[in-house]
Amino acid sequence: MAKLNSLILSLVLIMNVLIIFTSCSNLKQINIGNLEIDNMNKDINSTVESNTDDMNDINDMNNTKDTNNSNDMNDTKDTNETNATNDTNDMNSNNKIINEIENKFDYDESFYIYLLDQLPYGFEDQVRNMTCGYTCDKLIELNQTIELLEFYQVISVQSDKVAYVVLKNEQKKEIYFSFKGTNANLQLIHEFIHSTYEPYETVFFKLENAKAMQYFQQVYLLSFQDDIVKNLRKYAYLQDEYKFVFSGFSLGAALASLASLDAITSDIIKTRADSPVLYTHGSPRVANAVLSDYINSIVPVMFRVVNYNDLVPHVPPCSHYLIYCVKEQGTYSNFFVGWHLKKEIWINTKGINEKDDYKECDLNNPEDTHCSDKQIILNPNAHESYYGIDHNIMLNWDYVKDELELENKVNDIKDKFTGAK
Repeated sequence: MAKLNSLILSLVLIMNVLIIFTSCSNLKQINIGNLEIDNMNKDINSTVESNTDDMNDINDMNNTKDTNNSNDMNDTKDTNETNATNDTNDMNSNNKIINEIENKFDYDESFYIYLLDQLPYGFEDQVRNMTCGYTCDKLIELNQTIELLEFYQVISVQSDKVAYVVLKNEQKKEIYFSFKGTNANLQLIHEFIHSTYEPYETVFFKLENAKAMQYFQQVYLLSFQDDIVKNLRKYAYLQDEYKFVFSGFSLGAALASLASLDAITSDIIKTRADSPVLYTHGSPRVANAVLSDYINSIVPVMFRVVNYNDLVPHVPPCSHYLIYCVKEQGTYSNFFVGWHLKKEIWINTKGINEKDDYKECDLNNPEDTHCSDKQIILNPNAHESYYGIDHNIMLNWDYVKDELELENKVNDIKDKFTGAK
């Protein structure tokens, strides 16, 4: 199964590349048109500037006279403004310190969040009773008491199983909205078929040129949004005491990103220095630069964890040129051009899975070329091995074991039957 997933992921990347090359000619035409407009604007501006010079000479004489008459009044005003500015600077300085503290990456916390992202894959009673195999055992080992508040599973418009859970940790004072990732080969194919970037808006949000990948927005808006908003309102009374954390792995990362946008733009969850938090692992490029920049500007704390040379965070590409990013291309193109959310945490940078082997990338540049974007050889298997653990082991629920045992028994019978013939 893991090898088949890797093969499909590789095919998706190759097909992305082929489609992108077909759009390059359109891109060149747009660039040439923009260049001609820029040259016309320069000619007009030079004419306007020459006519403006004469006016400026007259204005300078008048301004000198007016300035002399108003100096006394400005002295008092300047004093008041200086005091107000100093107060504002002190506040900004304090906020900067707070944000730097809250945006400090914690490896153990990241691993804990990754464990939570596995819970939507299971059955409700297993998650509620913490009997879900490896993942639940690890959470118990970490001495974390998790209360399941909501378990939501539904069949999407593409006939894929999608799910999320709402969890509560009394010790950490955190509420989690954790989303299930892709877990079927057919679902991967559906994601590729609907992988162009389309205009994105909700009942709470509308921004010109904002776009999200079609599959992500279809799943979120049609399958999740109503229930998410209902549960945000249901547990909003806890927000003064608890942080609200949105998280997910792979597809779940994309859905968590859109949910965090709803939480804030709906004005249900108030922003503060440490909440809401967006924590994703192995996230593809969810949106274009316009929407990504907006989410980056309103979510106070964000961590986007990428494992070594994981292929998935590099799809869809960040430009038509593939080898480097062009932020503006995603604004006017519906093709496969996206832009990442911040703040990238590049773990396992040497491919040896050591706890201290990670890099906190540029907070102001989600496509930091000194982090995972510099990787040339990408590996689908890295998507299945965050923190050095096989994702299939993390999903080794009891019912999965039963299915595998049944499959093995069927294969044994087939082998015997073939041998007997």
